[in-house]
Amino acid sequence: MPATRVLCFVSLLLLFCTSAAFSADIPSKPSHSSEATFPKFSLYGAKTLAECAPILAAARSTLASLRSSYPADWTIDIACTDMEWQRILQMADQHKTNTAFSRLEKRHTIINGAIFRKFRSSYRRTLSHELGHILCNCASERVAEELAAKMEQ
Repeated sequence: MPATRVLCFVSLLLLFCTSAAFSADIPSKPSHSSEATFPKFSLYGAKTLAECAPILAAARSTLASLRSSYPADWTIDIACTDMEWQRILQMADQHKTNTAFSRLEKRHTIINGAIFRKFRSSYRRTLSHELGHILCNCASERVAEELAAKMEQ
């Protein structure tokens, strides 16, 4: 194996091994329904859970305010740093978004934690838009936007 390939392999190994992931599966229920539960959350790129805690709190609060719920067996992955978001985009071959994307077949939504530094209405739309994809079980941006608008009323 040429030295450049070894160096590349070691670099990738370090990148994947140094990226911390935290599961934030705290059982709780959103305020709008007594039966619905939050999806599972995984936080990536932070060295400690506390580093991403404000983002997680904002995500949970926003999900609780929507008229519909993410499925309980869904996972929301949050990239807590810009570097982690870029790494995830590259791994997923997703270059058309800077906010979020969903993998319906894997039951995952991946969110750029940086969106939570914007106005609440902005990240609320992102979360409801991705939920629109889940509810229609489709990749249609138009349908996802229509459903998002209804959920935000």
